[in-house]
Amino acid sequence: MEDIAQGTFMANSSATLWTRGKQRMRKRIGAVLLTVCLLLGLLPTTALAGGFEVTNYSKLVAKLEELRGNEYGGYAYLSPAAEFGWPENAVLTIPANVGIEVTSGYTWEIPNGITVNFEANCYGIQCEELTINGTMHMAYSTQDTVLRQCDRVIIGPTGTFTCADDHPDYPTVYGIYIPAESIWEVQAGGTLNPRVSLYGTLTGSGTVSGAVQVQGGFSGTASNATLSGNLALTGGLSVGNSNEAMAYDDTLTVPSGSHITVTGQCWMNINNATLHLNGELEFRQGNTESYANPSIGPGGKMIMGDGKLILNPPYRFMQNAADWADGEPVTFEKIQNAVPEPLIDGAGIICFNDNVNAPGEESGWIFSCYADLVAQAEEQVKNNAYDPDEADPMTWAPVCMIDLENIAIERSWDSSCVHNWEKTGETPATCTEQGYSTYTCSKCQATKQDDFVSALGHDLTYTASGSTITEDCQREDCDHTATATLSAADGVYTGQAVENGKVVYSEGWEGGALAISYSDNINAGQATASITAGEISANVTFQIARAEHTMSLANLSQTSGNVSAVTCTVSPADSTAKVTVEYQVDGEWTDQFPTAVGSYPVRARVAESDNLVLADVGTYTTGTLIISQRSSGGGSTGSSSSSGNKTEVEKNPDGSTTTTVTKPNGTVTETTKYPDGTQEVVETKKDGTVTTTTTDKTGNKTEVVENTDGTTRTTITNEDGSSSVTKTDKDGNVEAQVKLPTDVVEDAVQKGQAVALPMPSVSASSNRDEAPTVTMDLPRNTTAKVEIPVEDVTPGTVAVLVKADGTEEVIKTSLTTDGGVTVTLSDGDTVKIVDNSRDFADVPDAHWASEAVNFAASRELFAGTSDTTFAPEVAMNRAMIVTVLARFEGVDTSGGDSWYEAGQQWAVENGISDGTSLDQNLTREQLITMLWRYAGSPIIEVGLGDYPDCDSISSWAVKAMAWAVNAGIITGADGGTLAPQGVASRAQVAAILMRFVETTV
Repeated sequence: MEDIAQGTFMANSSATLWTRGKQRMRKRIGAVLLTVCLLLGLLPTTALAGGFEVTNYSKLVAKLEELRGNEYGGYAYLSPAAEFGWPENAVLTIPANVGIEVTSGYTWEIPNGITVNFEANCYGIQCEELTINGTMHMAYSTQDTVLRQCDRVIIGPTGTFTCADDHPDYPTVYGIYIPAESIWEVQAGGTLNPRVSLYGTLTGSGTVSGAVQVQGGFSGTASNATLSGNLALTGGLSVGNSNEAMAYDDTLTVPSGSHITVTGQCWMNINNATLHLNGELEFRQGNTESYANPSIGPGGKMIMGDGKLILNPPYRFMQNAADWADGEPVTFEKIQNAVPEPLIDGAGIICFNDNVNAPGEESGWIFSCYADLVAQAEEQVKNNAYDPDEADPMTWAPVCMIDLENIAIERSWDSSCVHNWEKTGETPATCTEQGYSTYTCSKCQATKQDDFVSALGHDLTYTASGSTITEDCQREDCDHTATATLSAADGVYTGQAVENGKVVYSEGWEGGALAISYSDNINAGQATASITAGEISANVTFQIARAEHTMSLANLSQTSGNVSAVTCTVSPADSTAKVTVEYQVDGEWTDQFPTAVGSYPVRARVAESDNLVLADVGTYTTGTLIISQRSSGGGSTGSSSSSGNKTEVEKNPDGSTTTTVTKPNGTVTETTKYPDGTQEVVETKKDGTVTTTTTDKTGNKTEVVENTDGTTRTTITNEDGSSSVTKTDKDGNVEAQVKLPTDVVEDAVQKGQAVALPMPSVSASSNRDEAPTVTMDLPRNTTAKVEIPVEDVTPGTVAVLVKADGTEEVIKTSLTTDGGVTVTLSDGDTVKIVDNSRDFADVPDAHWASEAVNFAASRELFAGTSDTTFAPEVAMNRAMIVTVLARFEGVDTSGGDSWYEAGQQWAVENGISDGTSLDQNLTREQLITMLWRYAGSPIIEVGLGDYPDCDSISSWAVKAMAWAVNAGIITGADGGTLAPQGVASRAQVAAILMRFVETTV
């Protein structure tokens, strides 16, 4: 099973489960990425980002209201200032489809008297550490993760987190989700009201009034759940799932030194799971007319280390049946047959009041949370009808076997004392720990802590040494120290500012994220990067190396009477570069350009530069300046109407023969025949028009016409029937029309290859209005995979489809090759070849995913979080993928209570996802599984290789992960592992999608 809705709580043994459709999608693999563009491209970027950063309350409120008015919502990015400016008794509301992301390095406090309301379906708050001393209220919602992106949540002495009672459609789905890597602390006086789905750590000394559930689901097994401190649970405790088909072998630990009290709704279920009790777990029932019911059900186990289980009556325990049965007693052999292994094992202590009888020698103890089953069992025994071998499992589920050989039984604990508390000690607050008073009962010597005061926080000062800033706490009783160290990698001149600085913080750094400033970081040479904390700065120098450069020549075709110098373009641009251009005239090189009609070799090089690597002496960029005769506009010139053609024949060193024919009208035709059968004919007319026709030995012909107005026309006609006409206007704009016959298309399909288009190479342009266009003429109603020849391709080179209505769309499956761009086109399609590369400051060329990010961004699979940033490490969420795939399927995804509602419904009905928790982070195995299902769930017969964490892959994802590993779609994460439950970052998704396209399209 892929995933179970977080926050779903069971009543007895029943549960409401999401179900997924069983129909599998069989799609064209090449088309799947056509729609992933919606992920962050056609999906408005506001589905991911809310724009500029805010620092205080008024700006935050304004930004939230702005996002409320946006159809797709988004995030407000918050860097809270020291004087945040909370108004007295303020009520801050986070609207639906809107969230707050607190900048890394900052903490945020909701002060006493302040209320924060989460509307249904809002994105919640993302923060490294969030302190709640006011009130936080969550509306009923199937979203139980409004704070799941917080590493640490502290509910202070005056803090309260509340939740509405029920969702109208999903009455069992509400509460709060604490992921495995998160810590929630409920301090004394604080209250956590909603139900809790616990994967991580819940600690403190406060009250949790909602049920606490440790139950695996879509996020996998809840294997690291921890209850610690001195918490009071008033809503009950559940570990595991009574439905064995949905069990995840969950584990809850109560560590040493902890004392957890279950009171109020005093019940506990352990089903198909394990509770490790190393501290103290006390069941304290205050209502003497009801029953406190800890229960260990099928598959459940309590392992006691040095822990203590404290049972405060009245409880409805059933011990040896012989003690309370009127008829023939049931034998413990029968009970032991029903539950043959101890359900409470280990070496701890079970402590109960004297008015509860201890277990008998047979080591049997029956205790239950089902009062009706207890009564039923009593009646059966009284009638000598109790037979666990024949009864329904629920009938004997209350039986609990205890390992009495190792577990001690005590009756010394007495809860009847009316305490008389006296203050016996006071612990002052420190920088990091609360202060409190200790009280001792003068009657029974029990102790408690109260009168809590908040931690003081550090009194920080800063010093600098070299590239490191050190922060130290000035309080005498605090030894806190931490560092921020700046480094900067050397760079290469680009003509733009080089910003390669990075700050590494030691554990515990409190000074927030430090901005990096630069000086002298454009030109080649030494540059400086600096950071500042308070008034203290540290800096580091780095080198910017000279760059290799390229040069192109232009203005090579001119007419007499209006000749100017050949122009040169150097990349990267450099204002310090001095370029020399020389022309060969009469066998001599000169820097003076010629003006007479003729053909002149040209050479150019960068002679001087502060920022570019100079070419070796004698190395040049070369070209040919052609100066044509300006048309006179009059009649014919010259005389001798009877004169004939002048013919010259020249034998060339390479074995070819050139025949030059000069006609009386001024037309010169040069025909060169090569030994291999190739022939080239160059015809130069009197007006300067040059036509070059090349015919290879197989009969393929290329004709290039260069007109005096700067336009050209290239016609290619091949013996296999393929052909093209490519026109270039005087401004350099290129249009090509290519025809492929049926035989050529079918042959390529049979070979599984792309057809190399018979046309000249073109250069991609970043300006779509100037980009070269290619129009396909194919057999009617056919498509073909073709390779368009493109010079200097980059990962960002793409084909853009020009639709009949004039609109344009990037073809997401555009693949770059050594020779150009490969894409699948239909008859009549017109595409532009565009350099759609995107540069992001936070994804430098050295970043491991730079090529993939450029690939994804250029194909509009992703938009940046701003014009200059991509946020490669930010997590993706599940709603985006299902919405993308639904739109590709033709589903109208507009409308609904949330922007992803239609996609969610479609994904459930078609078996792509179970549709739950779509606002939550996407894991690597979830992403792969969705792509695998969409691709038709292909089955392979090979394994997962030697990855050390193969066993950690969820059972529902094994086939998909095997497919992806063997197809090269997913590779190892950090440390050479698959990290299947790891959150899929934007950079990782970009890399996976790029490999998906490259290996399957």
